[in-house]
Amino acid sequence: MCAGAVSVLVDALTPALSALSGSGFSGSFGAAQPLYDRVRAGEAADVVVLTKPMIEYLCATAILDPASARTLGTVVMAVAVPEAHARHDVSTVEAFKGCLAGADAIYLPDMAQSIPGFHTRQVIRELGLEQALNGRIKEFVGGGTAMIALAQSHQPRAIGCNQLPNVLATPGIISCGIFPAPYECRTTYVAAVSATTQAPEAAHAIVECLTAPHHAAIRERTGIGPVEVPPQSDVD
Repeated sequence: MCAGAVSVLVDALTPALSALSGSGFSGSFGAAQPLYDRVRAGEAADVVVLTKPMIEYLCATAILDPASARTLGTVVMAVAVPEAHARHDVSTVEAFKGCLAGADAIYLPDMAQSIPGFHTRQVIRELGLEQALNGRIKEFVGGGTAMIALAQSHQPRAIGCNQLPNVLATPGIISCGIFPAPYECRTTYVAAVSATTQAPEAAHAIVECLTAPHHAAIRERTGIGPVEVPPQSDVD
């Protein structure tokens, strides 16, 4: 099971992952929260890729093997437009707010179940735009579906708010930039092996493949960046 933001990376590495799995490779992709709920409820999966807090809980409850957990990287939120449209400036809070307020439609994944949808809803509320944008929000089940709909939109000021991998993976749209501070959303994803997998060797190999140092360029190309390490204080 794999969060949708990481599905682009899995697609890029599918030939290698299929070779490692031996009997063939298949995955279940979607919003992180529903997948997390399914794993907690006991649904079987050899490898699980979810957010860091989710994986930590599943390891702590012995659903996943803690020793197998490996970090893939961090994903950011971005604003997108159809490639035929002019890019918006979203580099400052003022410009970002103006971009949202001036949109005639905002395409995004489910605001209740998905990380990008939920975060965008919170940002809209904090910026005081909830009432102004009423009727202009276009929600979709998945992030990829939302971006495909944006690419097909004929609305002149349509934008999308989504995690960067879904933006980069969708033909016909381009990124205007990431959400500015303090509204950025950096989500770290981790892969781990099920504690009850029937194919432990293949499962561990898949985790190592997804997180391998020599695949760093592929991860970054698909929108998964390195985890930022906070600066250390000089005070002992």
